Amino acid sequence: MEYKRRILKKKPDLIYRVVDEETILLDPESGYMHLLNSTGKEIWELIDEVGKDFDDILAAMVDEYGHTIDLDVLKDDLEEFIDTLLEHGVIIEEGKSAHTKEE
Repeated sequence: MEYKRRILKKKPDLIYRVVDEETILLDPESGYMHLLNSTGKEIWELIDEVGKDFDDILAAMVDEYGHTIDLDVLKDDLEEFIDTLLEHGVIIEEGKSAHTKEE
């Protein structure tokens, strides 16, 4: 199986605001709103900070939480979170439109 890097970016017209330890995401096009807890907020910020690559985000999360959580659990949780944001068009993978879903 060929390995493919997952380059992620935030949807350009997305509105987001930080309130206390949570982040509110609003897609004005679809009306979709999503509330991120402090861990989700951290991942959201890492999308910009570490070059937007899934593996780089995972590495940063391992550095932060690897001593307290199993690597496989961390990776699975991160994949699930990223997939949810992709599904709702809040982030997109480079080279794909915001509305493209893989079969």
